[in-house]
Amino acid sequence: MITARLHLTAALVLAFVMLPLHRDAHHIDLHALGPVLFIFGEEMLVGAMLGMTARLTMAALEVTGSVVAQQVGFVTSSIRPRGNMV
Repeated sequence: MITARLHLTAALVLAFVMLPLHRDAHHIDLHALGPVLFIFGEEMLVGAMLGMTARLTMAALEVTGSVVAQQVGFVTSSIRPRGNMV
């Protein structure tokens, strides 16, 4: 089992490794408030969209599983006879 501390460490190492690559690709003045707020809002929007997509996917899988379970239950109940057969 992978602990939360290991997940956090891996994420931080990956972030520090990719930081120089990202810094060279985008030239943004971090001392001005406007561009920083724009980037922050953009990242929040992308994160919200990814989260909603994952949530919608999981909800669809849950509904699909419920429908399949219900159909299997109906098939099983129609195959087995009702009553005690010993």
